Amino acid sequence: MGGSIVGASAALFLAARGITPALVEKHTAVSTRPRAKLFYSRTMEAYRSVGADQDIYAVQHRLPPADHAAVVTSRNGPELRRWPLPAAEDFSRVSPCPSAFVKQADLEEVVRAHARTAGADLRLGHRLLELRRRDHHVVASIRGADGDTYTVAADYLLAADGNASTIRNSLEIGRSGAEVVAHVMEVGFEADLRRMLATPPTRPRLHRSTRARVPDLEHRAGPRNGLGDLRSRDHGSGRIR
Repeated sequence: MGGSIVGASAALFLAARGITPALVEKHTAVSTRPRAKLFYSRTMEAYRSVGADQDIYAVQHRLPPADHAAVVTSRNGPELRRWPLPAAEDFSRVSPCPSAFVKQADLEEVVRAHARTAGADLRLGHRLLELRRRDHHVVASIRGADGDTYTVAADYLLAADGNASTIRNSLEIGRSGAEVVAHVMEVGFEADLRRMLATPPTRPRLHRSTRARVPDLEHRAGPRNGLGDLRSRDHGSGRIR
């Protein structure tokens, strides 16, 4: 249950090994809100093992470089400091795969496509209604995209339905620790930044005795797809017990 990066990847890995998984995801498309922006070599090695790595790198190669970060006074103001991201290091001595600088939404599209090709049954727009445990299997009641309800019996069920897991709650698996550790607001916007990103900001020459106060702003080069709206969410925390 769950078709984001964990569920989609699990479906791909299972299908690549001759198992036909049924992936149930309540949303019909991947989320466009900002999430992961890069994936390290070890992750890419896993995708390489099932033949998905080159399509992921192809997405990266269509975009401007996004392997560094910088502190600037404003979006197109003077640049005070620049440094390469740790993921941009050369791992060729220990891995055949470099890191991939792609958005999670783009990676999920690639992984889902490969999962379908490998034989996974992706049921997007379907929602889990009820889960019943039997001695040696589980039975799930699901509402399809057309509104009709049906049941699925399976030997195993993988709970990949996120922090507010319906499956975990239905199994009465509790957590310890603070339920909410932070409140985060995401502001999405669309802008053509190609001209500004093509010309690196100038570096001001600061006197030794001068201290510049700048906003605590980290700018990651490379375009983002905006959401076009304003959202807030809670971040949960806690250990499974």
